[in-house]
This record gives sequence, structure tokens and C-alpha cells, in this order.
Amino acid sequence: MICTTCGQAVPEGLLACMTCAQRKSLEDLVARQRGPLECWRKGELAIETRRIAGQTHARIFGWGITFCMIQIMPQHRRATPLRADDTAEWTRLCGRCSAAIEKLLPQKVAP
Repeated sequence: MICTTCGQAVPEGLLACMTCAQRKSLEDLVARQRGPLECWRKGELAIETRRIAGQTHARIFGWGITFCMIQIMPQHRRATPLRADDTAEWTRLCGRCSAAIEKLLPQKVAP
């Protein structure tokens, strides 16, 4: 069987291409972050950030990955918690992480 989305062969016994299934799963995980992000915007929560390869990334609430899909490892140091009104920390955030957050929240996020 061939995947109708990407054209890869679907392994015997599976109903979907593993690459497309994983991508869709991650997209759904990110989409479920809207509720916690609304609480973050109200100041009820802070986004945990991590320093990875010299850049600050935003961790997805309750998961071990960032909004730009980097797996968080134990050696990745914690950075300053990101508050919605923290202009300085927002500017240091990875561009892909900030873009993912802005995409999930329709109103302007960056202070």
C-alpha cells in the first residue's frame, strides 16, 4: 500500500505511513496547546523555556518537546520562565517557537 499524502510505502500490517502519522500527531499536540496558552496570556501560567544549542526554546505544556519540535534532553538547561508581558525574554525566543505560539493565539502575542 502507498501513502496517499507523501507517496511512501506503508509497511505491511499498518494502516498509515509512520512519517505522516507522526507529523499529524505532533500537529494535533501543538493545536491542543491553545487552552494553556490562553492562561499564559492572562498571566496564570508561565511557559517553561530551555536553552538548547545557544538558543532559548519554549517547551510545550506537559510534554518533553518544544514548540519547534526539538526533543528536550536532561542536559538542556532551564532558562527564565517566559511570561506574556516579558518583552526581553520574548525577543530571545527561537523564531520557530514564537511563530508557533503566535499561530495558535490569534491576537498579537509579542509585547
